[in-house]
Amino acid sequence: MSAVRIVGLGSPFGDDRAGWAAVAALGAAPLPPGVEAIFCANPATELLPALRGARRVVLVDAVAGGDPGAIVRGDRAAMRANRAGVSSHGVGVDAVLDLAAALGELPPELKLVGVAIDPANAGPAASLSAPVAAAVPALARAALEEATR
Repeated sequence: MSAVRIVGLGSPFGDDRAGWAAVAALGAAPLPPGVEAIFCANPATELLPALRGARRVVLVDAVAGGDPGAIVRGDRAAMRANRAGVSSHGVGVDAVLDLAAALGELPPELKLVGVAIDPANAGPAASLSAPVAAAVPALARAALEEATR
């Protein structure tokens, strides 16, 4: 187990694409050795394989609530304590993490780096809202910081 993965969660809808935008921003420059960044559109089918074999995973996602554009960080305990509110994907991500834990495939180190959004902006909008778009560089930097700790 040696891989460090940054996993951008999201969808093509409005502010829900924030995790993807951060991973795309990270792809603009070479990542440190041993760090890879990937996109995850469907946690139900793609997240468990993304966790496998990694020693550290940083999930990058839109987070419902808070001041739009604010960067938030957490770990598995924080995700569990806030089951309904941590991710705009709802219980889907958390359920996959529970499954990974039950299967013994949860990485030893798991972090969440998110950007707060207004859930009303996660619908079928064509682009990120202004506060979330402005936060994408900081979101990408925070994800890389967590990956390289």
